[in-house]
Amino acid sequence: VGPDPRDDACVGAAPPLLDPTEGRTALSLAAERGDAAMVRLLLDHGADPGRADASGRRPADRATDPAIRALLD
Repeated sequence: VGPDPRDDACVGAAPPLLDPTEGRTALSLAAERGDAAMVRLLLDHGADPGRADASGRRPADRATDPAIRALLD
C-alpha cells in the first residue's frame, strides 16, 4: 500500500497505484469500499476518476453506492 493520501507529501500528487499488476488506485479502492469521505478527499487532491484499472473498470464502475457513483461521474 502506498502513502496515506492524507499526508501532506501527497497533496497535489497523483495517488499511487495500490496494485501495479491490477492497476488499482486508492480512489478505486475507496469507491469499492463505500468510503465517500476518502473519495472526496482523493478527488479534491487530483485523483483521476476516469482512470481505468487493468480490467478496464473505472472507480465509478466499482462503486456500489449511488452517491459515490455520482461523485465520480
